[in-house]
Amino acid sequence: MKKLAIILGIMALGASMVLAYGPGMGKGFYNGGFGMAQGYNQNVGPGWGGCPVAGYYAGQQQTTQQLTQDEAKAKVQEFLAANLKGYEISNVQQFNVPRGQMYQFSVSDDNGNTLILRVNPFGYVVGPFATWTSPQ
Repeated sequence: MKKLAIILGIMALGASMVLAYGPGMGKGFYNGGFGMAQGYNQNVGPGWGGCPVAGYYAGQQQTTQQLTQDEAKAKVQEFLAANLKGYEISNVQQFNVPRGQMYQFSVSDDNGNTLILRVNPFGYVVGPFATWTSPQ
């Protein structure tokens, strides 16, 4: 009889824990719970845990002013003057990314070292990335 009471007590404790937490993720802090849930909140739109989501989902289109090739070249020149003295721009490529135009600059020095710098649509200079030629 004692063993049956212990087993039933353990099962009741387990069942109460399952019912208390519910299946899967909770409703989120802002929706009345403490878990992460994707869903709609009346005030902020879809997001994880009812947190406000910037951009499209909050009803605000993000607009960025497109960077021109001359502006990107000026940013790379500033970067070269501050960080890579002796390097000059040797090649420019432009390609499309989901947020706009991205520019890739090949820069080289007098010794033949070549690096790649990229300027993303927001105007940030990314790199330098090393380049090399395959052995023959």
